[in-house]
Amino acid sequence: MPQSFARHTVSFIVRLWVEPGAQPNDPQWRGQLEHVGSGEKAHFQDFSSLPETVAKFLPSSVFLHTMENEEEQ
Repeated sequence: MPQSFARHTVSFIVRLWVEPGAQPNDPQWRGQLEHVGSGEKAHFQDFSSLPETVAKFLPSSVFLHTMENEEEQ
C-alpha cells in the first residue's frame, strides 16, 4: 500500500435500522456512523445525508477535493 494512501485512510462503522413511519406502510431508515479512530458517533435520518455525515469527520480540504473530482466525471 502506498504511504500517501495510508495517511488518508479513515474507517467507519455504519449501522442501519428501520423505524415505523407516520403511516403503517411507511417505514423510515435511520443510521449511525461511528468513526473508528475516535469512537465519535453521528446519526442520520436518510441515506442522502450520509455523505454530509461522513464529511463531518474529514478535513474540509479532503472532502472538497473529493467532491470536485466527482463533479468533473
